[in-house]
Amino acid sequence: MYLFNTQEDKLSLNFLSFLMLLCGVCINVTINVVGELYLSELIATILAISLIIKYGDQGLFNNTLFKVVIGLGFSSLAGYMISDVVAGTSPDQYLKGWARIIMLIVNCITIMVIANHGKQYLLWIIIGGAIGGILKGILTGLPITATFNWKMVYGSPIGILTIIAMSLINMRLASLAIATLGTFSILFDSRTMGAIFIVVSAIVWTKAKETRSGEKAINFSLYIKLMVFGLVGALIIYTAMLASQADYKERRENSNAGRLAGIVVSIKAVIHSPLIGYGSWTKNEFFENELRKTSISQLDANKQANIMQKGIAYGDTFRAHSQVLQTWVEAGIFGVLFFIYYGFLLIKNINWIILHRVIDKYTPIFTFYLMSSLWAWAASPFGGDTRIKIAISLGIILTMIQEQKKITMNSIEQQPNLAVNEPEKNNRKVAYNVLQRKKV
Repeated sequence: MYLFNTQEDKLSLNFLSFLMLLCGVCINVTINVVGELYLSELIATILAISLIIKYGDQGLFNNTLFKVVIGLGFSSLAGYMISDVVAGTSPDQYLKGWARIIMLIVNCITIMVIANHGKQYLLWIIIGGAIGGILKGILTGLPITATFNWKMVYGSPIGILTIIAMSLINMRLASLAIATLGTFSILFDSRTMGAIFIVVSAIVWTKAKETRSGEKAINFSLYIKLMVFGLVGALIIYTAMLASQADYKERRENSNAGRLAGIVVSIKAVIHSPLIGYGSWTKNEFFENELRKTSISQLDANKQANIMQKGIAYGDTFRAHSQVLQTWVEAGIFGVLFFIYYGFLLIKNINWIILHRVIDKYTPIFTFYLMSSLWAWAASPFGGDTRIKIAISLGIILTMIQEQKKITMNSIEQQPNLAVNEPEKNNRKVAYNVLQRKKV
């Protein structure tokens, strides 16, 4: 059975694919060790080791992206260790903090090993994760009609499965289905997720007529289309926000206040100590109080009591609603280097997918996944299963970089050789063979 039609894109439903699917389904199953270990992390590790034993690393361990990502992962671990020692973090906190970074590194290794054997395996993991998310909601008895449940449990998994399923049928239909999901999500108070759906819908509609002929050249027409459909998407987002504002105004104001306060106070903390962080799950009474005051100052007097009751901070801890800021606050400059590089990779590869890469069945889901990850990088905390999602995003980025290098080598091979001397031809062949062996 093949999920995708072409030889390059096919997803064969074999035993290995089933294991990847199972790996994704188990993303919500946790084991308590030192903190929480996700069962999918254990399965992915076993799968990666098995692939290496059977097929070798296929050049991955010499891949520049792989080496930089893992190196910066250890830099982040060092940053947390130094910061926790300086801050005097209690063992129960720093052990969980270090274990979180260690598992991030392990996940990056295992997912990139899997991705190096084919992007179809990444897709099976993503599909499994979506199925697992829906099953978790059903098994715990969470009604899909509740606003909070759609936002936190059902919305993204249903969106992922819809994107993949509709991409198999027709890109224009996929675009319409994604836009519908986005509008519904905003009306159901899931602003960010809905906006990302609509942006992806506009991109898919714009690129729907492209063919699988190679890298898409940037042209003026593409910019115009992106601008036009981007404006249409913005209008849909704005209209949906207005239509749902009356129902969710107070919650949105509280959310905006807390999010902005976390960013403002975290920037203050970074300026105060840019090199050394405040430790895992930062405890600092001064900044915790600053967080509350900054949040409350943005609201009118009638809502200040409500904010104080709900609490913007986590007990006597504080953390930014941002992966990059949170790691900088907690682990200092050495800890944040990984996330700075990760953010750069997200922006670069989203740009390549939109402006250069010819659309195929992977385009909608990979665009949605990377855009969601970029938002999480900028405006969501680093915790829970985000370490797995970061690794999956890096797996997608690895396959995108491999595609770019393959296109470059193919263009070299297809250039007219009439004016090329024999030594130059040999140099091209040697370069091409080396890249083929490294699988990059």
